[in-house]
Amino acid sequence: ISKNADFQNQTGFTANLSDGEDWRLTNATSLTAALNSRFSMKLLYNVGHLNTPPVGKKKTDTTASAALVAKF
Repeated sequence: ISKNADFQNQTGFTANLSDGEDWRLTNATSLTAALNSRFSMKLLYNVGHLNTPPVGKKKTDTTASAALVAKF
């Protein structure tokens, strides 16, 4: 995005070749912003989707997190 910020987005798809109905989709999005030359703040949002989840479980799971990243 800029020299002090970085945006990343990764998507993955996994298929079960034995059962066409059983597949998974994942997406991870992050934004990292430099606070100074040593520290950065990173915000992450992950989504996981199972087309055929175990009985009693939801199809989609999401996670949001924040991290302080140090460079050595």
